[in-house]
Amino acid sequence: MSLRWRVGVVGWLSIIVAQGCAHSTPTEVSSSASPRASTTSLVPASARIESLGLGLSASTKGRREDQNCADFVLTEPQVRAFFAQSREVTWREIHDSEDLGFAPCLVTGRLVFEDGQQVRFAINPFLVATLSYADDSTRLLACEGACSQSVLGPP
Repeated sequence: MSLRWRVGVVGWLSIIVAQGCAHSTPTEVSSSASPRASTTSLVPASARIESLGLGLSASTKGRREDQNCADFVLTEPQVRAFFAQSREVTWREIHDSEDLGFAPCLVTGRLVFEDGQQVRFAINPFLVATLSYADDSTRLLACEGACSQSVLGPP
């Protein structure tokens, strides 16, 4: 991952928040539960990955940043490793972290669970993913440290 994506995180976050990017809090997770303490994966290993592709955040389409997104690509095995090892995070954790953030480039796709449920996902170069469910709820996942090395390889 290029270091240029690590620059301007606060600026990108400001753009996303300013454009009204709303995300609901999942109802199935207790408000007192800490995402760090959760050991249950939101994405079972049996989930199929469909429509894997590249995308851009809605706030940057058509801008010059589009040209820089060719540097960020994840293969299906990398996406599987991400979902197997990532943890659920909150917006506050992303905001307060020096290692997590938002960026315009996305690897997008759809997860299909054994019960037929379909969930859209978007993973950015900071290895932060948004899972979007049919009921319009969203969940955030992040991959740091050993997880990041497992997905992207050694720095």
